[in-house]
Amino acid sequence: MDGKLNYKNSRMYVGIGWSQGGRPYMQDAFTIVLNYDKDPCTDFLGVFDGHGPSGGDIARHVAFHLFSIVMRKYLKGHVGFTASIKEGFQELDGKIEDDLGDKHKGKVLTGGSTACAVWIRHGRCYCANVGDSRAVMSRRGRAVDVTVDHKPTNPGEKKRIAESGGFIIKDRVEGILGVARSFGDFTYKQIKKGAKVKDPVISVVPNISTFDIKEGVEFLVLATDGIWDVMTSQQVVDFILARVRRFVPLQSICDDLISECKVPFCTGAIPGGLAQQDNTTVVIGIFKH
Repeated sequence: MDGKLNYKNSRMYVGIGWSQGGRPYMQDAFTIVLNYDKDPCTDFLGVFDGHGPSGGDIARHVAFHLFSIVMRKYLKGHVGFTASIKEGFQELDGKIEDDLGDKHKGKVLTGGSTACAVWIRHGRCYCANVGDSRAVMSRRGRAVDVTVDHKPTNPGEKKRIAESGGFIIKDRVEGILGVARSFGDFTYKQIKKGAKVKDPVISVVPNISTFDIKEGVEFLVLATDGIWDVMTSQQVVDFILARVRRFVPLQSICDDLISECKVPFCTGAIPGGLAQQDNTTVVIGIFKH
C-alpha cells in the first residue's frame, strides 16, 4: 500500500507520501489538520510508526486522537500549550487499553507506536515526540533537528531506563524494544519493585521544543525511521531543497525521497534489486513567507 497526497492553506503547502515496503502490514499512520475549525490559526502535522502485533492499531488510534485531546485541554484554558501537549500524551496513553479493548477482545495489547507531532500556531511551532520518528527544520538550507530520537543507547535514556529497573541488551530495551519512549508497550510500563525511581521503563513523556517561523525557515519534514535509518537530516534537507528549486510537485518529492531510501534486498533476492524493508511515511510542510 503506497500513496501520496498534498494540501495547502494560506500559511503552508503540505505533501505526504507513504509506502508499506516489504512488510506484510502497514503500521504507519499520519495526521494533517489545516485551519482547525475551533482555532483557525492552528495547523497540525503528525507521523506515527507502530511496532509489534498491536502496533498498527495503536498508531492509527494515536493519529486519530492526539491532536484533538491536546487542543481540548488547551482551549479549556487550564494550562499553557506546552503543558497541554505533555498532559495530552499521557492522557491518551492511559486510555489506549480501554479504547482498543473491544477490538482486541480483552487480550493484552502487545506493541506500541512512536509519535512525531508538530502544532503550528500564530507563527510558532511546537514539536513533540516519543520514539525515533523525527522532525527536521530547514533554516537557510541547514538541517536542524527539532525532535530527539529516543533510542535505548542514548546516554540520557540509558540512565533513565536503568534507574527505572530496566536493562539494555544489544541496543534494545530488555533485548526486545528498539525505542525508549512510546505510546503503548504496556508490558514495560509497570513500575518495577526495587527501582531507583518510580517511573516506567518505557516513557510516554514527550520531548517538546519550540521555534518561531521567521525569515529563513523554509520547511519542516517529519518522517518515520525508514528514512532516517538511511539518510542523515542534512541529506534529506538537501534532497528536498534541490527539488523544490526545480519546482517538482511536493507530493512527488515525498515519493522520490521514499524511493531514494530503498535498500538492497536481503540474501537470496534478485541481484541488484531494491526493496523498502520498512513501512515509511514522510510529511513535508513548506512555509509561505
